[in-house]
Amino acid sequence: MKVIEFFGPPCSGKSYYRNFLHKKFPNLFISSDLLIVDYSKYLISLTFVEYLTLKYFKFIFKNKKKINLKNSKIIYTKAKKNQLSNFFLKNYREICYKIFIKYKKKNKHFVNFYKSLIKLVPKKQKYIYDIWFKELLAKIYIVDHCNFTNKVVLFDEGFIQRLNFLIKLKRKNSGLIKDYLKIMPKSDFLIYLDNFEKKLLNRSLVRKKKFNGFEYKNYGEIYNYKKFFKIVYKEILKSGNYIVK
Repeated sequence: MKVIEFFGPPCSGKSYYRNFLHKKFPNLFISSDLLIVDYSKYLISLTFVEYLTLKYFKFIFKNKKKINLKNSKIIYTKAKKNQLSNFFLKNYREICYKIFIKYKKKNKHFVNFYKSLIKLVPKKQKYIYDIWFKELLAKIYIVDHCNFTNKVVLFDEGFIQRLNFLIKLKRKNSGLIKDYLKIMPKSDFLIYLDNFEKKLLNRSLVRKKKFNGFEYKNYGEIYNYKKFFKIVYKEILKSGNYIVK
């Protein structure tokens, strides 16, 4: 089983290409969004409520709904958050945590490293970055322990992309990036995506309007993201440990 990760500035097309390939070739590609909902049952015992939670999330994913963990709520195309959605989101996180614990037992070195990175994040953002990493590590555990014969898993928000929180830290990042690349779970193939500033800005405006998703504040922010991921791309090439396109 192989893993492909798309990375690059927000709105560069990562989710688009992941979804396109998954829909076009469903017998070959698996979307990372579906790992928890489809394969958790093979690794942990689920309560009835957790079983319903996974059914709920699968319905959302398959109907092109959007989960916004950053705001701790589920956002629909034409719906508002409600108590039921928050209830299922809480249970979804519990499922991710159960699988994360299994990962942690065998990979304490990387878990301790990412915890040290989270300590650098502003206090208000620590909680969400912790959730993001635990969900991602749970997905990696599923990839490593489930039988995906002749399948390719597509990540649009993988370990390379999660490095973007370093943009907001007021310190030099090259050393952290090198250390991170050395010990993070490896993808088999990385695809670097970018686009023109105006295109990225327009896409973010559309995303904000449709899903209340990420939106660039100005061209300066776009420049910072583009500059950062170019640095990451160069460091990946220097490491020689990845196949990159």
